[in-house]
Amino acid sequence: MRVVQINNGNIGSIGNIMKDISCVLTDNNIETYLMLAAPTQPVADNTIQFSSANQNRISRMLGRVTGFSGCFAYTQTYRLLRKLEQLHPDVVHLHNLHDGYVNLNMLFEYLKRHHISVVWTLHDCWAFTGKCPYFEITACDKWIEGCYTCPSLGEYPKAFFDRTAYLYNKKRELFTSLDNLTLVTPSEWLRNCVRKSYLSGIPVYTIYNGVDHKVFHYRENDFRERYGIANKEIILGCASPFNHRKGIDIFVRMAQDLDENKYVIVLIGLDDEQISVLPDKMIKIHRTNNREELAMWYSEADVFVNPTREEVLGMTNIEAMSCGTPVVTFRTGGSTETVD
Repeated sequence: MRVVQINNGNIGSIGNIMKDISCVLTDNNIETYLMLAAPTQPVADNTIQFSSANQNRISRMLGRVTGFSGCFAYTQTYRLLRKLEQLHPDVVHLHNLHDGYVNLNMLFEYLKRHHISVVWTLHDCWAFTGKCPYFEITACDKWIEGCYTCPSLGEYPKAFFDRTAYLYNKKRELFTSLDNLTLVTPSEWLRNCVRKSYLSGIPVYTIYNGVDHKVFHYRENDFRERYGIANKEIILGCASPFNHRKGIDIFVRMAQDLDENKYVIVLIGLDDEQISVLPDKMIKIHRTNNREELAMWYSEADVFVNPTREEVLGMTNIEAMSCGTPVVTFRTGGSTETVD
């Protein structure tokens, strides 16, 4: 049996999930390949790159300027399909398809024409909206009947013109055309959303994302001594990107209200600008792809706080609890499904 997974990259939570699935398949003697648009970490032998950072940038720009995201990327999608033709996979496992790195029409026409079994893990809501991966902050429910006059044109994936009505209908046509498609959601919340959408006629199963206990377990370390916070309670936050959706303003408010002699806030996943403007009383750390280092911060924290306003599941919650750290989170999306 041969399985091909398709995603834009190999970093972050989705990249790690994809690599973990590949390891499980390999351990069960299933031949597996990772097809990535532009990996940003060293790749394994079973990884195939079909695009480049520059090509992705051009496709993304065209999608932003015209509003027709996912309607370009002809060259890299042709290269992707040529690789699929050579591999003859039994199953194609799709992950994130947004950000314009693949031509949706070319990909789904190929999958339909060759009657390939497809599993699609939905990591957000993009598959059944005209544009948006999330819609909780704007409280928008147009996706149930049909998108138009999008209230989030300036949000990822950004667009200068509103083509959501066209993209909604085009995506519905393509995504419901496959004769052997199975959807997987990492939370019951997202599964319930799928059942309200134009994907409601497609089989959908909830499979919670797993966590690698070999990595995420309690780890002794010297972080308290290194940062001079031995006698303080550590409040940890982690996100990438760390923005309003992930509640960065809540941490700023906590830094203002809490006694800095008793508490310290540690934020992981910040960019240079955020590090320069956030309060100095915080410990501010860039995004890290070192999961062992992240596990040490989880282990040292007294509480992990996830004030997310939009969340499909919340892998950081699971990782923190796997390291023995309690979690406080907003009652948002699937985030509550990770805490007891």
